Amino acid sequence: VFPIGEKLTVQVPTRIFKSLLVVAYPTEDTWNIERTRCFSLLAEIFSDRLRRQVRENMGAAYSPFAFNRSFRAYSGYGLLQAMVYAEPEKIDAIISEIQGIAEKLASEGIEKEELERVRTPAVNRIQDMVRKNEYWINSVLSDSRRHPQQIDWSRSLMQTYVSVRLEDLNQLARTYLIAPKAAVFVAEPERL
Repeated sequence: VFPIGEKLTVQVPTRIFKSLLVVAYPTEDTWNIERTRCFSLLAEIFSDRLRRQVRENMGAAYSPFAFNRSFRAYSGYGLLQAMVYAEPEKIDAIISEIQGIAEKLASEGIEKEELERVRTPAVNRIQDMVRKNEYWINSVLSDSRRHPQQIDWSRSLMQTYVSVRLEDLNQLARTYLIAPKAAVFVAEPERL
C-alpha cells in the first residue's frame, strides 16, 4: 500500500554527513507498456527540472534524479520517485522544490523543447540497447513464456518514444503528480 501523504524519517549511523531524500508519487503497474514508457519520459523531464532547480539554482545537490518504477507483481502499483543526496539542513527546502516541480508539471505542463531535450537521448539509448544481447536476453526473452506480450513490446519500443505526444505526458502529470498524494522518505545521518 502506498503511504499517501506520509513522511518517514530514519536515523542511520554513518560517518557520511549526507541525507538521502526520496519523494514518491504513486503511478501504475507495467502492463500498459505505452503508458509505462510515457512515465519513463515524464521522469526524465522531472530529472531535468531537478537538475536545473536543485543543482544549478539552489546548489543543494550534485546529481538529483527522478525515475519511474512500474511493477509487474503488484497490480496497479508503480512509483515515480525523485531522489536526492544532500546536506541534512537543506532537505526541507529540497522537498519544497521537488513538490513545486511536480505541481508545475501538473498545472502548467511540459514545454515542447523539454520533451525534445529528453526524447533524443532516450531514443539514442534505445538504439544502443537493442543492439546488445543483454536487452534481448534480459528484457525480451526472460520470462517471455509466462508473459509473451514482452515480445510484442520489443516491436513497439522505438515507436512509442518517437511518437509520444506532449499532451500524453501532460495528462500523466496532471493525473499522477498530485502533491497531497506524495510520500516522503528521509534517511538522516546519525552522528557516530
